[in-house]
Amino acid sequence: MKKILQISVLGFLSLANILAQEFKIIKTFPFNQPFPYYETWDPYEGRRPGVRVLTITSKDNYIIRETGSNLWRVYDAMNNEQAVIVPTFFGSFQCLTGKSMLGFGDLGSPESTFYIFDESLGLQKPTYLIKAPTELEGLNVINTQESPYLTGTTLFALTSGGDVVSWELLPNGRITYRNIDETKSWLAEGNAERLGYRKQGNRVFFGEFVMGNRPLLAWRDWKSYTLPEGEFASLSDLGTYIGSDSRGLNYYYFPYPMGSSIPSSMGGFPIVISIVDTWTKKVYFRKYTSGIWNPPRRANEGGSTELIGNYAWAVHPNGDIYFFDADLKSKEYQLKCLPNDWWREIDIANRKIARIKENYVPLQVTASRTGSKNGYNYEREFVWILEESTKTEIVAGKSIPWLKVRKLDGREGWILLSDVYFE
Repeated sequence: MKKILQISVLGFLSLANILAQEFKIIKTFPFNQPFPYYETWDPYEGRRPGVRVLTITSKDNYIIRETGSNLWRVYDAMNNEQAVIVPTFFGSFQCLTGKSMLGFGDLGSPESTFYIFDESLGLQKPTYLIKAPTELEGLNVINTQESPYLTGTTLFALTSGGDVVSWELLPNGRITYRNIDETKSWLAEGNAERLGYRKQGNRVFFGEFVMGNRPLLAWRDWKSYTLPEGEFASLSDLGTYIGSDSRGLNYYYFPYPMGSSIPSSMGGFPIVISIVDTWTKKVYFRKYTSGIWNPPRRANEGGSTELIGNYAWAVHPNGDIYFFDADLKSKEYQLKCLPNDWWREIDIANRKIARIKENYVPLQVTASRTGSKNGYNYEREFVWILEESTKTEIVAGKSIPWLKVRKLDGREGWILLSDVYFE
């Protein structure tokens, strides 16, 4: 049985036990069919080849953004291309995934468009087309480094000045836009509390989620975790953030050892996957020896080694890790997968993790709709179901049991089974 390194007061498993080589090639793409490959580009105005963004949804749709043309391509679980989205502006990119919606495009220029799809209706035609706001100017424009955030029927985008603008998504593809002042007023009318909106420094939160492509639990929190003795004891960070899975775990990767430069010689090099159990505040490391990732590289003007192109990573909701690689001999890009075998080993499979359906669900102190509350739950937040009570409530004519749950911040309380869904 393969082992992974677990932070524990009892010590940690030896590195010899966490070496693994297993991966799957999910799909191959010959160079330039469709993703371009080239080895030189203008360092100031040119674009690297390859794949810049990879997102995998709970419905097994693969959202891929190529670098050269900024096209977005959508593939289903059978590797069939479902849609090709041509951007209206070749600028930066933004991407979001919601409870049932996904969106991608660019809001950073008046010429640009952001596309939102309802996955249940397919991906051939967007449900909403959102044009970038035109009244923003100067230094306070849409911050394209932070992904928009969709909660309920409201889409938010962060500006470079730290403000937010919003769009209300109405039936039949209609949209109502709120500028900075209108959004502030609307939030002040009680909607901030209803959506779990708050500002903390330069971060915007909705419930436990940080706006933008950020890990669950703020980046600072992991520093309070206990790191193992030995070579991982002095880590200054956990590596490059990959994403989160449907159980609330965070994933990172880094070349081994941490802080090492990319080797100039061809051949795979070791990498380490950092797996953060946000529920127990433990971190696990899995080391992969040379061979699983071997992107082509070159010497840059500064004399160091850089990758030739972009090679995106992503986490599937089921915990599998996907990443792009390239094989120069076969002249192809490869989408690879590291199958999830860590849930079982860290007991995630035996935890009943659910997600909150709607915003502003009370976290009751007791299994009753009356009485005191221990705060609220918000759309898409994770809860760990600790107990199912025999006590029930009638909801829409049905008898629904109460659940005792724990939130990621450690608070416990009671909600109804009808308040959650499972991925």
